[in-house]
Amino acid sequence: MNEQIRAIQTSMSKEVETCFTDEDVAALNAVIRICLEVSDDLTRQCANLHSGQDFRYTLETVISGLEFFTCVANAYNVLVDARSSELDWSAIRYVDLKNTILAARDRFVSESDFLKKCRDLLDLYKLQLALVAASYE
Repeated sequence: MNEQIRAIQTSMSKEVETCFTDEDVAALNAVIRICLEVSDDLTRQCANLHSGQDFRYTLETVISGLEFFTCVANAYNVLVDARSSELDWSAIRYVDLKNTILAARDRFVSESDFLKKCRDLLDLYKLQLALVAASYE
């Protein structure tokens, strides 16, 4: 997993080196790490290989990355060909949220076009944030 995270971070950082600030690139790398680690933990939690308490800590990681997310979103949204989310937020249901997150993760990892990949990353983070919100009682 760490190798995959580093490979994606390196690839995406090279794509934005001329249009993102150093702070934006650091934030991008943090959001990539958070999203992939949370998705991996979600997979383990779904397979009952992760305790509920450990997963609560994982979800809190999403909250801790909110400033990084806003930094990346702001940097991305000023790019000339930035895309809007293609997620139909009105159709996303809580009972499907975990599967939606895992599908979004797969889209993010497999996408080769930078603008689509970054949009997928932002959507993945927002889905994970929705899971955090729904998990608190």
